Amino acid sequence: MKKGLTLAFLAAFAWGSAIVMSKLCLNSMAAGPLFFSQIISATMASWAALLVTRKSFPVNKASLLAYSTGIFEPFLAYTLTLYGLEKVPAGISSVIFSLESVFILILSVIVLKMRVHNPGLFLMLLIGAMAGSLVAMLPDMETKSGSFHGYLLVTAGVFSAAVYVVISARLVTSLDPLTLLTGQLTFSTLLSGIFLFSVGIQFTLPHDTALIVVASGILQYFLAFILWLHAMKWVQVHIAGVMLYFIPVIALILSWVFLAEKITGVQTIGIIITIMSVYFLNSKYENED
Repeated sequence: MKKGLTLAFLAAFAWGSAIVMSKLCLNSMAAGPLFFSQIISATMASWAALLVTRKSFPVNKASLLAYSTGIFEPFLAYTLTLYGLEKVPAGISSVIFSLESVFILILSVIVLKMRVHNPGLFLMLLIGAMAGSLVAMLPDMETKSGSFHGYLLVTAGVFSAAVYVVISARLVTSLDPLTLLTGQLTFSTLLSGIFLFSVGIQFTLPHDTALIVVASGILQYFLAFILWLHAMKWVQVHIAGVMLYFIPVIALILSWVFLAEKITGVQTIGIIITIMSVYFLNSKYENED
């Protein structure tokens, strides 16, 4: 169990760090080219790992369907998030990432027909998570550093990631994690290239941020996913999931250190309400049938 928790924490640290690194890169390049650069870096790393380990890469109807789930994550999830991150602070936006498990529960009830015992408590905790996030975001909406539109895009990106989890849970049981990730990253790279070409965005990669762009891509889209998938081999998902609550904590600390972002007392209260509501939601309802 210790090894699994360590891997899960390292995945959370990678995701939290990458949020701050991406925000730093957005100071010198647009969201579209940034995502394209990051996803190419991660795809190359994933293919290299696949070749080194000599794992197979099946190309058939079932596998292609599984690879296509990459449209939800990483493509839509992180494209929307990066465009939102252009307009909002990295620290507070990371709090919205903790809502992914909330969206997964909601989708499980609607799509997978999950039965909820004590629906009143379920609804109360949902409202608490959403209200806490809103409290954390509102102070920034009154400043130049934040906007409703930016937070809406980040929320949409997190929702897309939740859709990916719910869909892939029924599609990818027969594929090796590295094979699946490589297929999803490759599919996302193609979509990102088509997107940039269709909207006429010129691809640029500033020399002064090239290293951090490549590093953040590998960290966020390859290493973090691999660490997380392997953590699942050692601990149950609901135990490893506790480590994900460190993502906003890590991002908030690093945002304060490297981006000089500050958090108000009201935002701190909102962050605590959000994380606690999400935690109790997961601990009580994630194993509902």
